[in-house]
Amino acid sequence: MVPFLATGAVIGVVVGVLLAFLGPDAPNASTGQELMAMAVPGGLLGGLVGGILYLVAERLSGRS
Repeated sequence: MVPFLATGAVIGVVVGVLLAFLGPDAPNASTGQELMAMAVPGGLLGGLVGGILYLVAERLSGRS
């Protein structure tokens, strides 16, 4: 399960960082604030998606 969670979190952080750098600039926030505001939720959501994918893969594999 840990590889699924870790991979999902890393992918989520990378997507968040890309959105922070490529998206529009926030008027009252520094680059670091934008980076953290996108990377942290991205990592959390990525970990959640990784956990869900693990549960689906386990269910489909037929193991108990």
